[in-house]
Order: sequence, then C-alpha cells, then structure tokens
Amino acid sequence: MKNRPWVWVIVFLVLSLCIDLYYYHKVSLSSADDPWQICYSDFKVFYTTAREFYLRFLNDPAYGPVDKRYGPIYDFTKEFYHFRYSPFVVYLFMPLCRIPMGVALLVWTFILNILFLMSFILLAKVFGDGSARTTVLLSIACVAVLRFYFNNIALGQTDAVIAFLWCLFLYFFVRELTVPGAVTFALIVQFKPFFLPVLAYFILSKRWRLALYSVLAFEVFLFIPVIKTGYAEVTSLAYDWARMINSSIGSQIGNPKNQSLVHFILQLTGRGDNERLVYLVSGVSYLVSLSLLALMRSLVSKQDRGPFRTFEVSFFLLAVLLSSPLIWKAAFISAIIPVSYILFSPGRRIWRILSLVFLALFIVFTSMLSPDMLKIFSYKASEDIKFIPIGASFLFISLILLYLEKYHTMKVKL
Repeated sequence: MKNRPWVWVIVFLVLSLCIDLYYYHKVSLSSADDPWQICYSDFKVFYTTAREFYLRFLNDPAYGPVDKRYGPIYDFTKEFYHFRYSPFVVYLFMPLCRIPMGVALLVWTFILNILFLMSFILLAKVFGDGSARTTVLLSIACVAVLRFYFNNIALGQTDAVIAFLWCLFLYFFVRELTVPGAVTFALIVQFKPFFLPVLAYFILSKRWRLALYSVLAFEVFLFIPVIKTGYAEVTSLAYDWARMINSSIGSQIGNPKNQSLVHFILQLTGRGDNERLVYLVSGVSYLVSLSLLALMRSLVSKQDRGPFRTFEVSFFLLAVLLSSPLIWKAAFISAIIPVSYILFSPGRRIWRILSLVFLALFIVFTSMLSPDMLKIFSYKASEDIKFIPIGASFLFISLILLYLEKYHTMKVKL
C-alpha cells in the first residue's frame, strides 16, 4: 500500500473548506439579532478585544479622541463572553483587528485548519515511520477528536491552536530540546493557564532547566506588551488577567457546559455548588495524578525513559484536562496526542486489546453520546450527564493499561 500524503492533505483541506463555509453560511444568512452569538462567538471576543487594545495604545487619530473610543481589555461587567487570555495573546490577534471582522474570520478559520494539519504532521514525525500505516492511524486519531475540531471552527476558539502547540511541545520534548520546549509550554500557558500544574510535574520529575526556562519564557511573553503600553499598564493588565481567571472560574463552575470531571463527581454527591470544595478536590487530583506519573517514571528503566516521554505528555495532558475545576469541551481536541499514543503502542496481550476497547469507548462517549447529539432527544440529559469527561476517563485508563503492559508486563492469558 503506497503512502500518498499529498492526497490526504488535499482531502483534509477540501473537508475543512466545507466545514468553514457551512458555519460561515450560518452567520451570514442568520436572521437573528446577533448572528455572531450563533457561530464564532468566541472569535468575536478575540477580535473586539484586540481592536480595543489597538485603539487604546496606538493612539491612531483616525478613531477619534483616545479617552472616548475604547473599553476595558478585561471587562468584568460581562457575564460570560469576556477575554480570559494574557495581554500578550491580544498582541497576536491585533493584525486581524485591522481588517473587517468577516474577512478576519475567514483568515482565522484558515489558520485553524492549517494548524490542525500541522498537528497531524508533527504527530507523524513523533510516532510514525513514513508508511501508509502512519497516515491511516493518525487519520483515525483525527476522527476521534473531530467533534472537538468542529467546536473550534464553529465558535472560532483557540483550542486547535493549543493542540498544535502541545504537538510542537511533544516534538521538542522527545528530542530533549529544553529551550524550545520551555518556550512552547510558556506560550500554551499564556492562552490556557489551567495547564500551569504541568510545571509542577517538571519539578517532580527533576527537570529543573525545563521548569526554570518555562518560568522565564512566561515572564518574557507576559511583559512583551511593555513595548507599546509601558510597565505600569502591563502590570495592571496582568493583575486584571489574574482577577479575570479567578472570577470566570468562580462564576462558571456551575455552568451546565462545564466538562470538569471533578465538578461532575461532586455534583453527583450534591456538593457541586461548593466552590471551595471543587478547588480543593481539583488541587488534590492534580497532585495525586502528577505525583503518580512521577512515580511511574521512576520505575521505568533508564534506557526506556526516552520512549517514555510520549507517554508522559499523553498522561499529564489528560490528567490536567480531567482535574481542572472548569473546562470546556473544545479543549479536549488536545486528546489527539494520547489517542495517537494508544494507536501506535505495540503489543498483543490482553491489556493492549483492553486499551483499544477503552479508546473505542472514548469515541462513543465523546462523539455519539456528546451533548450536541443527545440534546436532539433530551436537552436535560445532554446537560446533566457529562459524557465527555467520562469518555476521557476511559482514555486515561487505556494509558495506564498500556503502561502496565509495556513497562511492567503482566502474565495474563486470554
């Protein structure tokens, strides 16, 4: 079977174009008062925030008096659709705010398409050998997270960017390229600070240089806006960003769309509204899961620690996604890494078979039983039962089974 990667690229780009046009069509032909709330609601936040930042600090006289033309970057008066990323991320969106929103949207969706394709290529370099089998297995991995990719395109979210950055980090991590890996991780946290606990794992696994460079890179990214705003303003923005993170988590923990496994379990016990308890259990979950991973690494022989790096990234990615007190479904697009790890892991024992069964359950629970599908039949069931974190838990179990099979072989016969 010949491997023709260019054919897959063309197929992917054609399918992506169809998806983009479908959601763009829903916005352009909508009769709603604000069609941007139907699709691309997140992109609207990114675009308008970048525009406010541009008007506020570049003092372009074409936009009128500076004290009358801008609003706050971090708007605490909004109930849900507010900007939650670092001031540096606003910089990244500024080129888009210089063009009309409709055109900027097309550019942004094209960027998301290309980055998802680049994720595929990076994973092929990490896991594959250039054969047709590599292309097929990675195509299956893409299908497994396809519904999360749809979420990213539909709302114009950044989680596809994060998935790409995690794939890039994995590429550097397996090659022991500390500085590029640290810079990539720091950039991830600028977008999604809930991944910050991974830094604790770097320390637990005694990767001191990676931890130190990650902190330094984070600080550099955070203060890059000093170039245009000045130190005092950036410090104020950084403080507002921290407040916004805390405020949004506190106000949205009880949101029915929150896909946190920790919150779901506490909700089943009737204590999901206890914000402090959610934080406490979430913190304990971070500590236990990342400490477990550090212990698992210590039990692996030194000659196996190189290949073990792909397992580490797969494990701590899922651990953070499941332990976070607040997580949206689109974030699970990063699960393409553990899915790829499972698909490419060798072995024929019962544990390998079970791992594939749990992978299949992940696909069933996150796609066939997803909120988008279930609300067709029962809106209440789609909101009350968190099938996505349950499905991701099966993926987590699959990783543990593969670890036991690969590094601590169990003599169990079919």
